[in-house]
Amino acid sequence: MKERDGGASWLAQPYANNPQKVANKVYGGWLGNVGPNQGWAYPGRGLPPITGRENYEDRGIADQGNIDERAVFSSAHRMEMVNLLS
Repeated sequence: MKERDGGASWLAQPYANNPQKVANKVYGGWLGNVGPNQGWAYPGRGLPPITGRENYEDRGIADQGNIDERAVFSSAHRMEMVNLLS
């Protein structure tokens, strides 16, 4: 067992200064993120927040590569309008 320095910093150390590794740890394996690096590829963004490959697919933006915030907002707005009108 690792020696602890009195805090949990030893748990965080592998993820320090590595946002891609953090995203893959937090979002990998759920929300439809089943492949390698999908936690990083499908981050939370937009209004309402869209996170995960399944949610990106539901809004028709999963295969658009590096998506800018305008595309996500536009898609989210479209989905909200559909929900309001149905």
